[in-house]
Amino acid sequence: MNSGNFVRLRHGSANSRSHSSKEWWRISRRLTNVFAATAKITNFAVDRNVLRLAIYEMLFRDDIPPVVSINEGIELAKTFGGAESGRFVNGILDRVRKDLNRPAREAVKKES
Repeated sequence: MNSGNFVRLRHGSANSRSHSSKEWWRISRRLTNVFAATAKITNFAVDRNVLRLAIYEMLFRDDIPPVVSINEGIELAKTFGGAESGRFVNGILDRVRKDLNRPAREAVKKES
């Protein structure tokens, strides 16, 4: 991830934490739905925050293919989370990806 993308992602994620933000609620609803449907629920702060970052990218950053967000999320979870974090984050993000209405392996091309 280059530094420009990180700054945009960080800014978007920070803005998403505002309780009046539509994006924050959309991400929280998806996390709640996915956690409720998951047999093994882990509430590690790292996992939750990695999921928020990756889901933000998947929902609001059309210039980033969802599979890239998933792979980055898995790597962050493996690096900073618990022993099962990578597999857990992978499963959750894959479920979110299936609900998207855009290609998983391509960025959305902006019409000029």
